[in-house]
Amino acid sequence: MTVFSVLHKGKSYLTSFMTINIETTRQIVVVTIDSISPYSDIHKYATDLSNYWGVGDAKKNNGLTIVMCNPCKKIGIATGTGTELILTNEICKKVIDQTIIPEFKNGNFYDGIKNGVVELIEKWK
Repeated sequence: MTVFSVLHKGKSYLTSFMTINIETTRQIVVVTIDSISPYSDIHKYATDLSNYWGVGDAKKNNGLTIVMCNPCKKIGIATGTGTELILTNEICKKVIDQTIIPEFKNGNFYDGIKNGVVELIEKWK
């Protein structure tokens, strides 16, 4: 399992993510993996991983976990119940379908994730 590094393209997004955590206690995790085995559902995998890692504040349940499996050609977003009040499944699906996947189809994986995360943060405010 490889943790997606925002430092790969620059510090600005890492700083943004850290600021969000400090100001709101909200946490965002982006993970790239080679397989979701033994899972068949990437959303279930993302939810279980998020719960296992304790993403977000436990009382507010305000985490956001994005899991990308390039060999599987799958991406999933798991939100805590506090996050889901704002970032509904429909909103997350729209961001995946309209922002992330078009960049992936052009081979721009970093830009797809970056643009998707930025859009989710804007909607989360």
